[in-house]
Amino acid sequence: MIAEMNRYFVDNILLPEAYVPLEVWSEQYPNLDPQGPELANRIRVFRDQVLFVFDDQNPRYQMVLEECKAFSKTLNEILNGMLRDEYVPVYAGAKRPNASQRAMQPMNFLVRPPYLASRVPDKSSRMSGSNVRDDFMLHFGENGVFQCTRTWDSRSEHRMKVRRLIAEYLHLYQSDLTLFRTQNKPDEMADLLLGAIQTILDEVEGQ
Repeated sequence: MIAEMNRYFVDNILLPEAYVPLEVWSEQYPNLDPQGPELANRIRVFRDQVLFVFDDQNPRYQMVLEECKAFSKTLNEILNGMLRDEYVPVYAGAKRPNASQRAMQPMNFLVRPPYLASRVPDKSSRMSGSNVRDDFMLHFGENGVFQCTRTWDSRSEHRMKVRRLIAEYLHLYQSDLTLFRTQNKPDEMADLLLGAIQTILDEVEGQ
């Protein structure tokens, strides 16, 4: 881990300033128990290695999150146009498909800040994902470096296979994803996602 201006790089991924290493936090607040209940929901783990205290109300983090949401909206809009032009039966985005799109498979690609796991299990329905729409979380450092793709389990074996294979496909192109995010090119990223969707759907349907 490398520190720079109160922000931290882990595996070349720049974390938002909302994350403070637990050891640094403990030095700043020596009278508070890091194992106490008030911190239980704020502890995050990066790849089972480094513990951080997370402040989700940090203004800088909120600004980064809103920028990610705006990028995601543009990304899905561009991807939708590409899917339509290529006659791929997939609809991209979080909105409910209209009447002409209901026969299409919905997918949603969400660009988000880095993912650090909570030590407290999240039992909310949000984390179970959708058994209808395929949701993909694309996590990037604040420096644009791609970290990982997350998706969720499904009761449908077919849907689960598609989700897993698309995530694996994107992992192979992590340097391209980093480039497109760093240079703010949602159109280039959408083209890569189109290739992933076409490749995996052809592969699964051909089996």
